[in-house]
Amino acid sequence: MDEHPDWAVVVLFYCAVQMVEVMAAAESLHNHDHAMRNRWVKERFSSIWGHYRVLQQESLKTRYLEGGDFNITTARARNLRQNRLAPLIDDIEARLNARGPVIETKVKKPVATK
Repeated sequence: MDEHPDWAVVVLFYCAVQMVEVMAAAESLHNHDHAMRNRWVKERFSSIWGHYRVLQQESLKTRYLEGGDFNITTARARNLRQNRLAPLIDDIEARLNARGPVIETKVKKPVATK
């Protein structure tokens, strides 16, 4: 994070994407693109939408210079990790833990062959 805080922000956003997709998978859903994922999070999970959106916007600025000249500092990247990604992960983990096991797997005993 210290050497490349700009790219660290991109990684933070994609960590958020993966966490959101874990939550979607628990509902047997796969978001096919960012627009679909954005709508789903905004409509269903307002408690994380703000965190998710800020991470996405900062990632876009880093990759595409959206919004003009952009230089991110290590302090900003750390702030995003602590104040945006961490609460998003905590919220999603709490939701998933409250659900209990999402997928029940049964181990089959091997059939003996002669």
